[in-house]
Amino acid sequence: MKKLTTLVLFGMVLILLSACSMTEKNELVIYTSVDQIYSEPIFNLFEKETGIKVKAVYDVESQKTTGMASRLEAEKSKPVADLFWNGEFTKTIALTEKGVLSDYIAFGGRARVLLVNTEKIKPDDYPTTLTDLLSEKYQPSMIAIARPMFGTTFSQACALYAQLGDEPGKIFFEQVKNRGIKIVEGNSVVRDMVVSGEVAMGLTDTDDAYDAINKEKPVAIIFLDQKSDEMGTLIIPNTIAFVSGRPESSSAKEFMDFITSDKAAVLLYESGWIDFVEKPELIKNQRFDFSKVKGMKISLEEICEQQDVVVEDLTKLFMD
Repeated sequence: MKKLTTLVLFGMVLILLSACSMTEKNELVIYTSVDQIYSEPIFNLFEKETGIKVKAVYDVESQKTTGMASRLEAEKSKPVADLFWNGEFTKTIALTEKGVLSDYIAFGGRARVLLVNTEKIKPDDYPTTLTDLLSEKYQPSMIAIARPMFGTTFSQACALYAQLGDEPGKIFFEQVKNRGIKIVEGNSVVRDMVVSGEVAMGLTDTDDAYDAINKEKPVAIIFLDQKSDEMGTLIIPNTIAFVSGRPESSSAKEFMDFITSDKAAVLLYESGWIDFVEKPELIKNQRFDFSKVKGMKISLEEICEQQDVVVEDLTKLFMD
């Protein structure tokens, strides 16, 4: 009888261990700032190919990345997510430096561009540099940018500070505010305002801009600062990182390998989420020759070093 009881208990332990192993293998929590329309198909395909269930938590448009970064930091002592898939890089690197994330990988990319309404402005009058937006030639009420403390507009602000220096960077945004350029809640809002003609032009990302192009709206895309003596535009990679403090998970590593694979690169490009891939030969029908776009010649780390001063300056300018 005693022997039978021992065997039963041993069997129950094996079942529990198997269940725990199955839970780890078949469930993965991923926080992402990537729009659900682009990220959900990737999660679904990963689930279909691996049998691993993805529980996705999405960020909100008006606080792109910043809200999710705050949540990850608040959960540092008791992390919930296994991975953080970010549509940009500044918050990923900052959270890595704080020990919230680890082993991040940058992949794919979008570019910051100017979207113009072709019914509101003629080609000969298109701006060609970022600083052209401050020119008296253009009415400030006809220009829009997303709130620069969040998302890729924040990344661009940090890059501008890194390129020009702290004081010139601050002066640029002071002029943006003082001129009365419209500050709105997100890049997609900028796109929609340009499409409708509420404004003549606005800064956004290539994914939002090409969404309007594909819908045959009266818009054109301008890559700014492309001459040899100009600074180039910011090209923004996605990042994927492990959340520190979570148990080691083969599922998390499997998703990281999947999202940085050639297959995922093609899927993300074809969906319109990214416009730059590491291997151009993967893309048969390019929306534009991304190999010829001049990017800013500063490292991701140099850009991220500007975060604290940019947050302080722009919060005072646009939130006080």
